[in-house]
Amino acid sequence: MVKIKAGIFNEKEIEKVIEIDKRKYIILTLWEILNMIVIPN
Repeated sequence: MVKIKAGIFNEKEIEKVIEIDKRKYIILTLWEILNMIVIPN
């Protein structure tokens, strides 16, 4: 875990970043599953 200097980020900004990361991860995972299904056919 990277230590964040106090005061640079407030909690809401951190939550937004976490949400964006989750979305990216979900999209990438779905994309990989889609490729696994589509490529062999």
